Amino acid sequence: MHWLRQRSMDTEKVLSICTGAYLLAHSGLVDGLPLATHWRFAADLQTRYPKVQVNATGLYVKSGKFYSSGGMTAGIDLCLAVIEQDLGVAIAQAVARELVMYLRRSGDQSQYASPLKIQHSGEQRFIQLQQWLLANLTQPLTVADMAEQVALSERQFRRVFGERFAMAPVQYLQQLRLDKARSLLLCDGYSLQRICSEVGIKDPRSLIRLFNTAFGCTPGQYKQRFC
Repeated sequence: MHWLRQRSMDTEKVLSICTGAYLLAHSGLVDGLPLATHWRFAADLQTRYPKVQVNATGLYVKSGKFYSSGGMTAGIDLCLAVIEQDLGVAIAQAVARELVMYLRRSGDQSQYASPLKIQHSGEQRFIQLQQWLLANLTQPLTVADMAEQVALSERQFRRVFGERFAMAPVQYLQQLRLDKARSLLLCDGYSLQRICSEVGIKDPRSLIRLFNTAFGCTPGQYKQRFC
């Protein structure tokens, strides 16, 4: 930590990649500043270092001389951005071509992250709820239906679910629908209409809007990116 603090004083740029963010956070150099890390570790990093503004969605972020990336491959995005900043877009594009990747990827980390894993809570009633939801995604499910599955009143269920998982039940249900839709997009023979039917979303236009909001791309763009 002493070495890192000393070097940062006369260094033009300090970059962290993925969980390298823990080193920067522990040094105190980025207190009060945004810091990106892999989405899987964002909550833990924020808990350990509350003075840092953890960014769980950006592929990379910059704050003054400090740069940080969300994951390992996002570190390549970050390095390309630094090359473009220092040496110009032509050289950055040449490097990107050599690496066979986009100079600038669209979207953010949410397109790669899986939804909240209720099974990590260790509570059997919520694990069973998740399994029931996944088995019934084609149905028009309500919060009342979910509450009934865990033997709570709707009001109690909203409160308990929010306390346990820091989101509303309807948000979690939407995450499950979108996660299954992402999986089906990567399977052959699934049109948007069929995917909508499989995940309980009324029409393709609604699915497109949800994808744009959640992942920063359309279902078609998502499929091109991962197939």
